Amino acid sequence: MPEKAKILDSAPDQEFQIKLCTKLESLSVADTTFNVPSSINSSGLNTLVQGLLEHVEGKSLEFEWLCLGELLRGKLAEHVSKRNDITAETVIELEYIEKNLPPEPQISANHDDWVSSVAVLDNLVLTGCYDNTVNLWTLEGQKTLVIPSHSGPVKAVAWLDSETFVSASHDQTVNMFQWNKETNSVEGVNTCRGHERSVECVAVWGGGEGSNRVFATGSFDNTVKLWGGRLVGEEQVPEGGSQAKKAKPTGRGVTRTP
Repeated sequence: MPEKAKILDSAPDQEFQIKLCTKLESLSVADTTFNVPSSINSSGLNTLVQGLLEHVEGKSLEFEWLCLGELLRGKLAEHVSKRNDITAETVIELEYIEKNLPPEPQISANHDDWVSSVAVLDNLVLTGCYDNTVNLWTLEGQKTLVIPSHSGPVKAVAWLDSETFVSASHDQTVNMFQWNKETNSVEGVNTCRGHERSVECVAVWGGGEGSNRVFATGSFDNTVKLWGGRLVGEEQVPEGGSQAKKAKPTGRGVTRTP
């Protein structure tokens, strides 16, 4: 009978050879081979390790287990039966990692639709929403501003500096805003056009204030476009230049192209 079949048809009292390892240096055990019953599970393995660590502070910690790089759920025998690279002679390497409880939300910041993106700067939080708005929050969860910035869902937001941010949208545009901290108001200074499909992401590069930065946008039109972080006013639009164009629609800033 092939080795694999022997494992699958093994008796309940069959044992496996295992080695325990961890990247938690303070909770490591000796590099020793152990024989354990095939029915052992994460709880049994925790008991084994805690017994080996009885003189180590932190012995009450619970662990998650990785069997050859895959998370162990249920009995060891059940996990082994799904693999073709383990035989009766294999010494199975089991890695244990600290088990953490899932995070619990401390503050709920409600939106009217799906939240697509988040950008944090100091104690301010920008969020992009599928209701076509950009929202400005404090870290305490207080909404300070709602900006109806696009004609389609907002897909990405990013800070250029402490007073300037950008938002990208399904409407194929990227808007650049200047925020006035004193009045808690924003001005849409530039609308960046050039993508032919939804703009999905924004990445900012460079140090200092926004004028020294550049940002890249990625779109479903299979292109990445690079933009200067400097805000451009109407008086700065060059004759026939491609960097910016005067915007016609009311409520929009100067239109720019890459």
